[in-house]
Amino acid sequence: MKALKKTFSVILCLCMIMSVMAAGLNAFAQEEATAALDGAVSEAAALAVSDPTDEKPDVDAMERTKVKYPIGASKKAVNRSIGRVEDILFTVLKVPEGGVPQVLNEKVYTNETVALVAKKLFPLVGGLSSLVAKGPKDLAAKLDKETCAGAIAALNAAAATLGADGKPVDKLEAWQYLTVVDGDFGFANGDKEGFLDAVASLFRPLSLLTTVVSFENTTSLFYGPQLGIYEDLIPIFEALGIKDFMTSDEYTAYVKKGANTNEKMDRRIRGIITPIFTLVDAVASAESPVDEVLKLLPNLASAIDTGLIDTQIHSMLGKISLGIGNNVKVDLTTGGVYDMIAPKLKDIELQAAKVDENGEETAPAVTLTINLDKEKFAAAIKDIAACGVFTAKESAAKTRNWFVGIEGDSADAFVVLFRYLHSELTEENNAVAIKTAVAALDMNASQKIVVNFLVSSVLSSSADGALRTIVALLPLAKTGVKIAARFGAFDK
Repeated sequence: MKALKKTFSVILCLCMIMSVMAAGLNAFAQEEATAALDGAVSEAAALAVSDPTDEKPDVDAMERTKVKYPIGASKKAVNRSIGRVEDILFTVLKVPEGGVPQVLNEKVYTNETVALVAKKLFPLVGGLSSLVAKGPKDLAAKLDKETCAGAIAALNAAAATLGADGKPVDKLEAWQYLTVVDGDFGFANGDKEGFLDAVASLFRPLSLLTTVVSFENTTSLFYGPQLGIYEDLIPIFEALGIKDFMTSDEYTAYVKKGANTNEKMDRRIRGIITPIFTLVDAVASAESPVDEVLKLLPNLASAIDTGLIDTQIHSMLGKISLGIGNNVKVDLTTGGVYDMIAPKLKDIELQAAKVDENGEETAPAVTLTINLDKEKFAAAIKDIAACGVFTAKESAAKTRNWFVGIEGDSADAFVVLFRYLHSELTEENNAVAIKTAVAALDMNASQKIVVNFLVSSVLSSSADGALRTIVALLPLAKTGVKIAARFGAFDK
C-alpha cells in the first residue's frame, strides 16, 4: 500500500509541476482593464490564431503493431490473465475491499497529500528563481483564516523551526517540517472536491508568476491576440485520452469570473487538475483498473514517440519570460524518458540492512541493479504506441483541426510490454543480478521454493515460453497468494 501511495504521489507532484510551469496570466493588467476592453480581449483572443490547415489524418494507412500470440497463451487467455495479475497485485498491496477508489479517498484525497504537494512544489519552484521563493508563512497569509486555521498554524510552526545555530531555518528548508492532520486545509479526508480546492489554493503565493507568463488567452495593443499556455495543454490532454476539459476560450472566461486575485489563481490551477483527476477516477472505478491502464498505455507511448509531449511542454516553457522558463531543463522525448528511468533502476533496495540492538550492521542491504538497453526501450515505446485502433478526431485546439485517437488494446499492449521486459531481464548481467538478489533475500523455505521456481522458469525460457508458463501458473499463483495473505504473509 505504501508503494501504491508513493507512486501516486509522484504522479500527482508531476501534475503539479506541469501546472506551475504554466501558472497564470498578468492578473494586475486584468484587474485594471475596463469592462469594454475585457469584452474586446475575449473576442480577439477567440480569433488569435488563423484557421489551421492540417488535413484529416488517413488512419487507414497507419500500421498497427502485429502481435502474434504463442500456442498456450491465446489472446483470450492473456485477457483472463490480466484480471488474475490484478487480483494478485491488489492482494499483495493490500488494496481494501472498496478497491482503488477507496485507496484514493484514504491515501490521496487527504490533507496530508496537500501538504506533501506543498513540500515538493515550493522548494522546486523556489529553486528556479528567487522571485518565486516562498516559505510556509507566505502560504499561511493567503489561506482562509476560518476554514484553514489548522493549516495556518501548522505552516507558521514549520516556519518557526530552529536550526542547529538556534536561528529559524531557511524558508525553503522549512517546508520539510510541515505536518498537518485531517481538516487542516478546510476539508475532510476523502472529499475529492475539497482536496482539489486545497491543491489549487497552494498556488496563491506564486501569483508573481502571472507577471511573466500568460495562462489564459490575452490581447494587447502592441502584440495583438495571444494564446496562453493552457492552449498548449490541450493537445496533451487529447493525446492522453483526458476528457471533459475546457477549450482555451472557455478556460479564459472561467478564470475571469474569479472575484479577486486569489480566486482567479485558484481557477487557473483548478481548470488544469480537474480533468486530470476525472481520468484518474475513471480508471480507478473501472471494472479492471489494470486493464484500463493497459488501454491507456498506447496513448502515452504515442505521445512520447511522436514527440508531442516534449514539443508542447517546451512551447509552454518558451512563453515564460525573465529567463525562468530557461531554467527548467526537461527532455520528454523517448531518449529523454529513457535517461530519466534508467538511473532509477540502479541499486534498488529490496531489503534493508540488518542491525543489532547497538545499531551495528549485521547484514548488508540487498540491492538490485537493472541495466536497460536504449535501443530496445525506444523500439518498445514505438510498438506499444501502435497497440490499438486509430481514429481521426476533431481537435479542440486552435492550432490544429485533427488528432489521432487510439483505442488501446490491453492484451496486445500487455504482450508487447512483457516481451520487452523479458528481453531486458534475461540479458546476462541482469539475469545474474536478479538471481543473486533473490538468493540473498530473507524468505522462509516455502517462499524461496516458489520465488526461485518462478525466477528460474522466466529467466531460462524464451519470452513466449515464459508467457505460456505465467499464463498457466497464474490461477495457482492467485490461489496461493490469497492463502498466504490470510496468514499475514504481506503484513508490514
